[in-house]
Amino acid sequence: MEFPLDWIKNSNLEIEKVSENVKSESEVNMWATADDLTERAKAEIFLESGFPLQKAWVMQNLHIVLQCDSKGILQYVLKNVINWPEELQLEFGTGILNSLKLQLIPDDLKCETIELSLTFLSFYSRTLHTKWLPVFIYLLPLIPISIIKNKLIPELMLLSDFTQKAITRQVSCHLLNALADVIGKDFKGLLMQRVKSLSQDTNPEVREEMSKAWLGIINAVGKIPLEEMIFFDILKLVEDEIETIKCNGIKLFIDCIGYLSDTFFTKEAVPYIMNYIYSSQNAAVDLTVSQNIGKFVQGCHGGFRAENIQLIRRLLTKDQAYRKNLAYNFPGLAQLMSLCSEMKDIAQTLANDSDAMVKVTFAAGFHEVLALSKNCKILKKIAVKLIEDNDTKIMVFKKLAYWSPIFDPSFLLSKYTKVLILPIDWRTQSILIYNLQEALNNFELKDLLDNLVPLLLHKMMTSCWPIKSAASELLARVLKNTYYISRKLDICNIVKEKFARSRCCYDRILFMEFLTHICKLMSKKFFTKHFFDDYLCLSGDSSHSVRLKFLTTGFVIGTYTNFDQIRSLVKDVEYAETTCKNTANELVEYFKSKVFIEKHTENMMKDRQKEVFEAQQEVQEINELESAKKKSSEEAGIKGGVDVKNNKKVPVKGKVSVENTDLKLRGARSTAAIKPSLPAKKK
Repeated sequence: MEFPLDWIKNSNLEIEKVSENVKSESEVNMWATADDLTERAKAEIFLESGFPLQKAWVMQNLHIVLQCDSKGILQYVLKNVINWPEELQLEFGTGILNSLKLQLIPDDLKCETIELSLTFLSFYSRTLHTKWLPVFIYLLPLIPISIIKNKLIPELMLLSDFTQKAITRQVSCHLLNALADVIGKDFKGLLMQRVKSLSQDTNPEVREEMSKAWLGIINAVGKIPLEEMIFFDILKLVEDEIETIKCNGIKLFIDCIGYLSDTFFTKEAVPYIMNYIYSSQNAAVDLTVSQNIGKFVQGCHGGFRAENIQLIRRLLTKDQAYRKNLAYNFPGLAQLMSLCSEMKDIAQTLANDSDAMVKVTFAAGFHEVLALSKNCKILKKIAVKLIEDNDTKIMVFKKLAYWSPIFDPSFLLSKYTKVLILPIDWRTQSILIYNLQEALNNFELKDLLDNLVPLLLHKMMTSCWPIKSAASELLARVLKNTYYISRKLDICNIVKEKFARSRCCYDRILFMEFLTHICKLMSKKFFTKHFFDDYLCLSGDSSHSVRLKFLTTGFVIGTYTNFDQIRSLVKDVEYAETTCKNTANELVEYFKSKVFIEKHTENMMKDRQKEVFEAQQEVQEINELESAKKKSSEEAGIKGGVDVKNNKKVPVKGKVSVENTDLKLRGARSTAAIKPSLPAKKK
């Protein structure tokens, strides 16, 4: 480890540097405050002291100070902050915004606050603009419309005047945008003329800011002003000689063409589409088009299908950034243009791209494409490729909740379990396990029990804690959905044997982590019968960590089970460690609290529903066994040439082979297969 003074070789210099950081007793007393002061009293002392660091504390904690009925403090700051250093003005901007979001600014001070924000926005400081522009935008809708029209609009017109410096005209673009959002269609006349002049300002930075602000104004004033006045200013931005402004103009043009009427679109917009988009030779413009290709196709009024296909193919030949944008927009393009043969070819090209990021981006949204045509052979082929590709398989399984309803769940689960075996980082593994919880109901129970449960148990025994925790929660959910009683009991016994009675304290801790999920999912009766005794045995465990985990999990498990037993057991055990002793006392007091009694009563009322669900599971297993027996008897009847239902003989060609007759192993699925008869041998 390196320390700040390690570079000093001269001992005298080191003494000098250390002395600079040592404060005298008088200096310490000068900065010290009493411990019993309220936030309001402390703020008053700090504001009167004159020390910038203490004033900064007031600005940073303004939302806390204002909760103590400190209107006078806010008035004092509003009056004097204009004379303070810029650092305090920046801190005050942050404090005001936080207080506004918490609705702590009194109504009679909002007008004074917004006027102060306009004052700071008139300063030639970009840092002040960054802090105070959000304050103005947040406050403006809270100001009476009469004050906006009579006082604020004249000030905004003055700030945006051509005589102001460029930095002030830049921020005024966003101020006028905020004004348009508030007054809507009343944004016209001189206000509209002002934003049009800013859009063609002589300073390119002003034009650039106005190109960003135009869309908000268009959304506020509506379609008619767009066609009558604004659209031609957008076309001038498209023709701008500055590349960044031209690209902003192209984006604004694409955003607006969807609002145009068919006649106006054909007459005024189509020529620019042909010249500046389809025939573009500018790499930056092409990149902007690729980023907004979905909006562009949507705004083409249902036409130009062939031209759009050609545009997409042209962008596919460009660099990785263009192809990645196409991959991101492809699901929307597929919905807009339908899954024609050309679009399927483009999908195959993106799925087989040479760049991994392009394929990953494509895989992230491909489930939306697959949902459009689940039975399409080409899309199924692409899906299998994405599931098996090393670059894209993890992204597919992160979207498992979307894939499992529209693709073969058995195939997905088999590939999913293989991915979890791979040496991938623990964060990714945890995410994949948690994502499966959302899709659990889409998979066959037998597949989960046969393929997933052994893997989860292995992860719980061998992985790091985040993966252990995620696997234990998923196993608890699988256990809840399991209606095969024998399989359910097997899982319970394995968990108790491998974890509750393990010699490793981490396994015993994980067992209690598992129980915090089980107690929420299963009935009190089931939990008490299978897990409660093993849980209680851990109260006096030899490991301090296990004993502490028992106490901390008691806050959760006690609300779903018999808390009296936990409480009496905790009282009987004498904990030597201070942590355990304090936690035990907190747990006992918690069991007496009103909050706990309400939670426990609510959980006991819901417990009846859990018992009904578990009873229905037992009936479900019986019905499945009866259905399997019925199918087995029908198969036996077919083997003997008899139709069991109609009691008729049935001619059978070939031989019938039954691979497995054990109903418990086969479940409800018949494994009987009819083999074709062999041709008769010629003599």
